[in-house]
Parts: sequence; C-alpha cells; structure tokens
Amino acid sequence: MMLNTSMILDLLRESPGRYILHSMGDYRMKEANGDDVIVTENGHQSFIEPAAVQIDDLMAASHVTRDHSIYRLRVDLP
Repeated sequence: MMLNTSMILDLLRESPGRYILHSMGDYRMKEANGDDVIVTENGHQSFIEPAAVQIDDLMAASHVTRDHSIYRLRVDLP
C-alpha cells in the first residue's frame, strides 16, 4: 500500500491512542493496546509502515511528538 503523509495522519486520528513505533529501523502503526494496525485494500491486508522520510516530515510539521521510540499525534492544550 502506498501511503502519503496525510493518510498517515488520518489513520492516526481514526482511533484514539494509535501511535507509530520505531523498532530496529522500521516504523509501524499500532493500536492503543499494542496490536498492529492493518488495513485492507483491494482484498489485500497490509501493515501501516511509514517511511523514515514521512516520519521526518510529520515531525518537521509538528504533527507528531516523539517519546523515545513512540510517535503520537500532537495534542494541543487549550
């Protein structure tokens, strides 16, 4: 599945607590309970695995925050 940056943001927003885990050089989107996020497209199931450049873009645009190896949507306080 080809992901663009806006799709990554939309998928993170779909379910409270979703995050992206960076492990051994790879990024994978996870549910709040730690399960992998899987999407089905044209009958094919795929993990959500953003590229490093996409994570860099999300960080540069301040859309996500990093806590060690976990990237979460930025939460702006009122």
